[in-house]
Amino acid sequence: MAGMDTVAVAFECRSDLSELSPTHVLGEELCQKAGVKYEEVFTDAASMARMARTIKREDGDVLCRLPFSVAVEAEQFGATLSLNPKTRLPAVRDFPHAKLDEITELPPFDFANGQMGAALSAAEILSREGAAVLFDMQGVFSILSMIVPSKEVYKALYREGDRLRELAGTLAGHLAAYAREAVARGVKILAYTDATISYELVSPDCYKNLCGAVTLDVLREIRAAVPRLAVISSTLCREFLMA
Repeated sequence: MAGMDTVAVAFECRSDLSELSPTHVLGEELCQKAGVKYEEVFTDAASMARMARTIKREDGDVLCRLPFSVAVEAEQFGATLSLNPKTRLPAVRDFPHAKLDEITELPPFDFANGQMGAALSAAEILSREGAAVLFDMQGVFSILSMIVPSKEVYKALYREGDRLRELAGTLAGHLAAYAREAVARGVKILAYTDATISYELVSPDCYKNLCGAVTLDVLREIRAAVPRLAVISSTLCREFLMA
């Protein structure tokens, strides 16, 4: 992507079961093909890289996609994770806080530990092999909804907008640093997603004046941190592209 300017692309997420990839569910059969243990796909860099290669091959994809967990960032802030018994994906078992007001600090990410450390190392392994790596980052509202109960985030959207903006500002700096580290490890594309504020889940006014505005601010900070990388957002509606 040498010489390429930063690009932000907004698109509407749609769920169409007929279009799901053959590997949309990480199961034991897929693990056997990759030669890895299921639990290690989320915590071990080498296993994660092997699974990403296998998914790329099985899907006929041109990209290796990481990570496989949406709780990577939340774990950094104390969320206790366990494998969901139904989906078998890492899910928050215990929230570190009951309310937003209990969050006194959001320390910088530790790139060497946890799922985040494994995902970054897996990206480095794959990029050294010449693979094009797409790296998924969770948006600020989704991160918050995994360190406090999501109902608290939805209440705050209408009652504590200033507090959300304050927390989002801190998270934006952390995500920008995360993006820089990911690029240093060879990541070619960043995908910023924030399912918690899907347009269907909040009012148009809230989406436009709070969620969309905050998301744009976060994306701008990420873009400033990695100005020559393509940044893809799946949460912005079209009118924000002109902002």
